[in-house]
Amino acid sequence: ADPVSVRVDAEGYVSKTIRKMEVEPGQRQEGVEVTLEPSLSISGTVLAPDGAPLAGAQVRARSEKGGARFEDLSSLTAEDGSFAIDGIGVGTYRITTQSSIAPEQRMDGVAAGTTDIVIQLPPGRRITGRVVDETGRAVADITLRARRPGESGARVVTNQKGEFTFENLAEGTWELRYQPQGGDA
Repeated sequence: ADPVSVRVDAEGYVSKTIRKMEVEPGQRQEGVEVTLEPSLSISGTVLAPDGAPLAGAQVRARSEKGGARFEDLSSLTAEDGSFAIDGIGVGTYRITTQSSIAPEQRMDGVAAGTTDIVIQLPPGRRITGRVVDETGRAVADITLRARRPGESGARVVTNQKGEFTFENLAEGTWELRYQPQGGDA
């Protein structure tokens, strides 16, 4: 009795979902026509800050016109740094690259069907410090966040000496925050 969604997957075509189709109880919905687009891909190579191919980096594509958030348009780079994101429809995409050795990189305006992207990750920046209480004693196991506009941010926990290190941050100004359980930052 509730509305249903129907997803159509076919090799060589972009998946399509028809949302909230109404079907009356005891009835059948006939004559539904679904038009599929041919599937394209975006591919290229990711390089580490030193210029070497980077294996294991995650590369995501997100349509610049919006679209379904649940679609996983992503790939991990191979040993030679290469990646291919398949199942992409016509349009332009934001490519986001994440790895453990460099800050997140973004590339806007990448057309579906592009096969020669080269993304060289910049070297990451570091913020280190120590958290102490009002008496100067180290505070262990405190979760800190580093944030700045337009960045996904980073999270770390202080060690037993109250020390923390944020690694692989993009260049610029960062805000450090501590938020206690149920309290204001």
